[in-house]
Amino acid sequence: TATVTGQPPSGPPVTSTDTEIATGVQSPALKLDKRIVSGSPFSAAGNVISYQLIATNTGNVTLTNVSISDPKLGALTCAQPVTLVPGQTLTCTGSYTVTQLDVDRGSITNTATVTGQPPSGPPVTSTDTEIATGVQSPALKLDKRIVSGSPFSAAGNVISYQLIATNTGNV
Repeated sequence: TATVTGQPPSGPPVTSTDTEIATGVQSPALKLDKRIVSGSPFSAAGNVISYQLIATNTGNVTLTNVSISDPKLGALTCAQPVTLVPGQTLTCTGSYTVTQLDVDRGSITNTATVTGQPPSGPPVTSTDTEIATGVQSPALKLDKRIVSGSPFSAAGNVISYQLIATNTGNV
């Protein structure tokens, strides 16, 4: 709002006001960067894969209730939800314990999501996926043993064997 005032040659001052409204363009945005910190490649059930998840407010407005979720990692080690001004980040860490099914598959695909609420409009989200690779080492060992009939002394003697196959690999 602006006001102009002027004094005429006689009488009281004259004034005029005008108001203009400048509108801003709100561009809410989030970016999630998920990284494998350690544990990949993995080779056995029980191995642990550690992740770091970094959410950045890449928009031009403040985002509230910003939180990261990752179904495979469960509870993350960070305080959330938080408020992020433009350019600010939220960093969380988490870990996942490898299962035998993961080793058999040869990889683990893991996706996380970050969500935040802008001052107006619907929530904004971002996802990021990491794939941890496995080292598959298939192997078998055969152990053949004579159970009975040896030494033999005549044609027609029966020799009995025991065969034991062992999976010595990791799949």
